[in-house]
Amino acid sequence: MKNSTLILLISMLFCSCAKESDFPIGNPTSPVSPPPPATPVQTSSVTVSINGMPMTITSLSYNRQTGGAAGVWITVANDLQKVTAVASPFTEFGAGGYTCKVEVSYFARPDNSSAWGVSYPRPVPRNDKIMFNECTPLRSKILSGNFSGSFVESGGTKDEHNINVTGNFSLVF
Repeated sequence: MKNSTLILLISMLFCSCAKESDFPIGNPTSPVSPPPPATPVQTSSVTVSINGMPMTITSLSYNRQTGGAAGVWITVANDLQKVTAVASPFTEFGAGGYTCKVEVSYFARPDNSSAWGVSYPRPVPRNDKIMFNECTPLRSKILSGNFSGSFVESGGTKDEHNINVTGNFSLVF
């Protein structure tokens, strides 16, 4: 009896210490792969250069409207400069054709407590341009393109200096 009790005790001890393998022999499982990276969220951005120098932008606002007063409005600013680009009103013709009036304006002020006043005057003839990369700018989910305009800075004398404003935009609606 002593032998059978000892054998029983040893077998219970042996069975309680046995561990099952996570990978059964002959049937290994493939390692778990990480989930695919999340799709990056697209954000709106606008860059502006004035006479070839980048403008620091601290404020961006934009809007798009359909219907009778259809158009696209973009405004960027910092404490001393502001640029607006407006394409409105739109008239669409069938698939992908449209006409619109465009206006680019440039404002400057001596300090951030002063009013913006009026835009710098434009040369004659005006050369304001807004180009859209999409053929349906009033319906595209992401609207990108560029704009430009020239302005005249009068120094109080016969000397006039041109101010050339150019910009690129990518707007998420």
